[in-house]
Amino acid sequence: MSVKSTLFLQKKYTMQVLSIEEIRNQFPNQWVLIANPEVNTSEVLQPIVYRILRGIVLLANKDKRELSLRTNEARQGYESITCIWTGEFPKNRKSLFFYSKNF
Repeated sequence: MSVKSTLFLQKKYTMQVLSIEEIRNQFPNQWVLIANPEVNTSEVLQPIVYRILRGIVLLANKDKRELSLRTNEARQGYESITCIWTGEFPKNRKSLFFYSKNF
């Protein structure tokens, strides 16, 4: 995905709240930056990625590095953000890092 299409994606989806299923279907195998994620608070011991119910998609890209370069600009005006991978990870992967940040 090019820089242009990543920035276009942000404008196209801003303020549209999508369920986690819609996010996974519309952005398969991509890193997705989600603003103001609504999470399941009853499962507090689960990692954030498994507790997300819905949120506002700001950016999506197969390249996490490119997405992270645009995160600062995209997150302006939102209470919190989180970044998730919508695809499957290799079984031999030893660790999985996701971030969620409140501002």
